[in-house]
Amino acid sequence: MKVFVCLPELRLKKAKFNRELYVVSFASDLRGESNHRPPAVGASNRTLATFTPEVESAMKFFVMAASNIFHGIDKEQPPQLGGDGIVIYPPADPEGMLAIHISIVESDAGIRNQGKLLAEIFGKKEIKDVLGEIATVTGAAGPIPANILTAAMAAITSVLPGILQKNGDNVYLDYNFSGRDMGSYHGSPQGV
Repeated sequence: MKVFVCLPELRLKKAKFNRELYVVSFASDLRGESNHRPPAVGASNRTLATFTPEVESAMKFFVMAASNIFHGIDKEQPPQLGGDGIVIYPPADPEGMLAIHISIVESDAGIRNQGKLLAEIFGKKEIKDVLGEIATVTGAAGPIPANILTAAMAAITSVLPGILQKNGDNVYLDYNFSGRDMGSYHGSPQGV
C-alpha cells in the first residue's frame, strides 16, 4: 500500500502583523537504503541538490522537504499553496512504519540557506553515528529496524530547534507522527 503525506494549507490562527514562514520536514520509513528524495511535485518544494556527503548519505533514508519562504502571512490572507501543497512524503510503501517531523518556522533573517542548515544537522556527531548504524544494519538493501529509525528521528528532532534558533529563526510549531503496521490501514486502492 502506498502512503502520501502533504501539507495542503498554511494558515495562522492569530496574527497581529504579517509573518514570513517556511516549512522544514523529515520523513522516513522501513524501506532501508533506497533513494527517498521526493519528486519535484507540489507547491513550493525546493529540489535538494548535491550537499555534503553526510546529507547525500542521509537522503538514502530520509525524505527531506524544505519550502520557500512565504511572505506576509496573516490570518485574513493565507498563502495559496496550490496543487498538492508541500509534499512531506511522496507516494511510497513505508513497509510497516512511517515517521514524520514537521517544523513551521518564522524567518527573521528574511533568507535561509537550506543546504547549510541540512549540512549542519547531518554533520552533528550524534546524527552521523545513527546514520552509520543505519547503514551498517541495512547493508545494501535490508530494511531499517524500527528502533533504529525511531532513534534517528529522535536525534534529528533534538538538534533541529537549536540550529534554527541559532540561525535567528523562531520555531512556531514542531509536529511529530509515527505510525506502525501501515499495511493494515484500509483506504482507497491507490493508498491513504
